[in-house]
Amino acid sequence: MPDPHWRHAITPGPAAAVAAALATWLALAFVVALFLWNARQGVIEEAKLRGGATTALLQAHVASTYRAVDNALVEISKAVERDALGRHDDALRTEMLRRLSSMPYLRAFFVIGPDGRIQHDTDYPSTPDISLADRPYFRQYLQRGVPAVPVSAPILSRSGTGWFAAVTRRIGEGETFRGVAVAAVELAYFSDLYRNVGLSDGSEILLFHRDGTLMARHPGDAGRIGENYADFPLFREHLEGAAWGAYLTSEGPVPYPRVVTYAAVNEVPLVVVQTQNVEGRLGRWRQMAFGAGAVMMLLLGALAYAVAQHLRGRMRELRQQERLLQGEKMEALGQLTGSIAHDFANILGVVSTNADLIGKIGSADARVRTALQRVQRSVQNGTALTQQLMSFSRRRELDMADFDVNHGISAVLGLLEHAAGPDCQVIFEPGEVDGVVSLDRSQFETSLLNLVVNARHAIERDGRITIRTRTTRGEELHFPPRLRTQRFVCVTVDDNGQGMPEDVRRRAVEPFFTTKGEQGTGFGLAQVYGFMQQVGGDMGIESTVGVGTSIQLYFPVKARA
Repeated sequence: MPDPHWRHAITPGPAAAVAAALATWLALAFVVALFLWNARQGVIEEAKLRGGATTALLQAHVASTYRAVDNALVEISKAVERDALGRHDDALRTEMLRRLSSMPYLRAFFVIGPDGRIQHDTDYPSTPDISLADRPYFRQYLQRGVPAVPVSAPILSRSGTGWFAAVTRRIGEGETFRGVAVAAVELAYFSDLYRNVGLSDGSEILLFHRDGTLMARHPGDAGRIGENYADFPLFREHLEGAAWGAYLTSEGPVPYPRVVTYAAVNEVPLVVVQTQNVEGRLGRWRQMAFGAGAVMMLLLGALAYAVAQHLRGRMRELRQQERLLQGEKMEALGQLTGSIAHDFANILGVVSTNADLIGKIGSADARVRTALQRVQRSVQNGTALTQQLMSFSRRRELDMADFDVNHGISAVLGLLEHAAGPDCQVIFEPGEVDGVVSLDRSQFETSLLNLVVNARHAIERDGRITIRTRTTRGEELHFPPRLRTQRFVCVTVDDNGQGMPEDVRRRAVEPFFTTKGEQGTGFGLAQVYGFMQQVGGDMGIESTVGVGTSIQLYFPVKARA
């Protein structure tokens, strides 16, 4: 029997095709992902190398600057220790001014006496006469056993000249403390220097004190001078492990992911840092990754389409083969059934003729009359069975006429409800039917009745039988090529009964095949199938055990004149 709803598992051939296509795409996707990852890592490594070179140069500059300042402080300290100088000695101030003129990164030199008051200063006579004994960079030299820090954290000048850092050196040896020589380093100098480095967009250079305090930066939005960032990974993790390095982070004074390269200055507690915006560096890489992803998705779509077409073609071939085999089987059964029905009809004709003759002759014996009535009833039953056999073998004469399916079903709905019994609800859901079909109305109604009765027998308790109509095309049903453009009116009878196992579903339309025992004849679905074949239509059966059964009748739509 041609069956457009034959259910298949994916056979080894299609399964292998799906697996091969998927494996190919996954392998290619892995290669592309590996390439993109390596490309991304390459961009990050390049940023680290460039940042490392910049921080190394700036670290060397900071170190040489400190050494120059410290050398000057050594000479100033020696002068103070060697000579008994009065306060604000002209000769010493002249020497300090000479040195100051060659050091653009310094704001001033000054000497603090043991009492904390300024003794010598390049700003004299404008120097305020104040005590600096409270300054940490001075007080550290009064503490015994505590190593002095030669460069202070940023200090905001009390005279209103802005931020500076104090580079200091103790005057006096051993127990003799004669004060502190101080150089005020202009922190704006480093910000100006970093401005001339030629940074790419999204990059910053920062100078930190080792305690995490920001001392200088460029550009100006990278953080505020004097703020402490000791809780950032640079000070919390990386500087503890290495004096220089690079890492990727999203924490810090700038709010975006970036590559951080750093280099600590050996002689003093200063750290030079460069940050580079990863988003900016990876802009081109992201375009490449987006393009590669789009290509991979297109390739996946193409592979999915190719596999779907392959599976669809394979499924169509299998269904056509099964339709052909089933059709040949049913054709052979039809010919055999037709021959049997023809011979059986001839035999019944002889029996009926002789029974009629006996009836005309008459008999006074009541037993003969009773036996004759039984014979006549048996002949009638045999004739009905012969008609069913003739319908299956497509040898029965049909009274074909144009027919409105929705109207025809509505007309017999009461009869169908009666056949379904009080425990089954029959629901008719008419759909949009586009076109006219040609069929035998009597046989159509008989077919519907057979389907409803079968559905009722499949429902153990209260149930529902639903009849639907719609219009479809052969190409949606995997019909042979010659029928793919043909339009069909589909009448579907669904039930929520116990359903049929697959082996029963395959044989459901064979004549004499029944699962009802002596209560069934095995001709209900066979008659329906024969009728559908005789009108040039088709029949489909779908069934799931425990869910129900759906039977579809496909009537070809007549071509418009």
